[in-house]
Amino acid sequence: MKRQNISIGDKSVGIGQPCFIVAEAGVNHNGQVDLARKLIDQAKAVGADAVKFQIFIPDEIATKDASKGNYQKETTGEGESQREMLKKLSLSEDQLVQLQQYSWQKGIIFYATPHDLTSVDILARLNLPVIKIASPDLNNGLLLYKIAKHPDLKSKPLFLSTGGGTLEDVERSLVFLQEHGFEGTILVYHCTSSYPTPTREQNLDVIKTFKEKLSQKYGVLVGFSDNGDDMIVPADAVRLGAVSIEKHMTLDKKMDGPDHRASLNTEEFREMVNLIREAESSPSKEIKHPEALGDGVKKVQPSEVNNIEFFRKAVRARNDMAEGDKVTIDLLIPKRTRGRQSPMDFEQLLDKNLKTSVVADQEITSEMVE
Repeated sequence: MKRQNISIGDKSVGIGQPCFIVAEAGVNHNGQVDLARKLIDQAKAVGADAVKFQIFIPDEIATKDASKGNYQKETTGEGESQREMLKKLSLSEDQLVQLQQYSWQKGIIFYATPHDLTSVDILARLNLPVIKIASPDLNNGLLLYKIAKHPDLKSKPLFLSTGGGTLEDVERSLVFLQEHGFEGTILVYHCTSSYPTPTREQNLDVIKTFKEKLSQKYGVLVGFSDNGDDMIVPADAVRLGAVSIEKHMTLDKKMDGPDHRASLNTEEFREMVNLIREAESSPSKEIKHPEALGDGVKKVQPSEVNNIEFFRKAVRARNDMAEGDKVTIDLLIPKRTRGRQSPMDFEQLLDKNLKTSVVADQEITSEMVE
């Protein structure tokens, strides 16, 4: 299948084009619009092509008792649940509209990642130029299904991060999107979901694997979403053929919050951009950090294991349900933490009857229906 370049605003992303550099503001605004505006200013100043935020409803992304990951406990303490932490970091739809308009004024592309089903609807109303799926939702069948079936989203470009996954996981998601009617061009980000990622676990040769195994078969573009703290690694990813780099950005690495520590400040981000542009313009493709190459096998890295447990989701009951109730898609909701069955298998539950009653947020698996 032929790869297609992606048009985003006045930028073209793909083969033969300048690397599309995304400043991941994420939740580094700490839930404050004034800090978010400063992150937009910073993204523009350091030469990023786009700035990206996150859309989530805390009550829909995680169960009440879902615990934080080890790195989040290290950066934000242990005295609260994941949902309580997220409530301090969320932005409303009105606030996102303000930031979208501010980005337009500053001349930088703005988009966001939806982390739950309600946020997919917010994403559609914002009419953003690209859909970003985060690594935690690589196997979130309910989220992928809603996007593939949404009339305002099914043809948009989609960027898919793959942290905590295998090559088989990535292929399954690509096939799922295709089979359920998604028509947009896809860019797949190689990613390792640890914060910060040890350089030896970056496994950059996966970029070549994706190009060989996925680009030909599915027509996808390949990029690199970096959670490490070495500015040279993204430039090496570009030398290997990554057409887009996504990297967390912060105003101050010492600020309170889960992701500041694994982000680049103004000077560091500007230096990373310069290194990427130098790598693009240089005829030499010599890798500067060979220890980051790995073996090219897309697999779960040791530093990702704990994170997968807390950021993956399970298919759960939206409300209390009685024995004998028929399971329909509107009664299901994907929430953290990970369960016993992949959310990609949610269709095995549909139009079947419960063998037992369940309470809201309880996981529903195939053996519980008939």
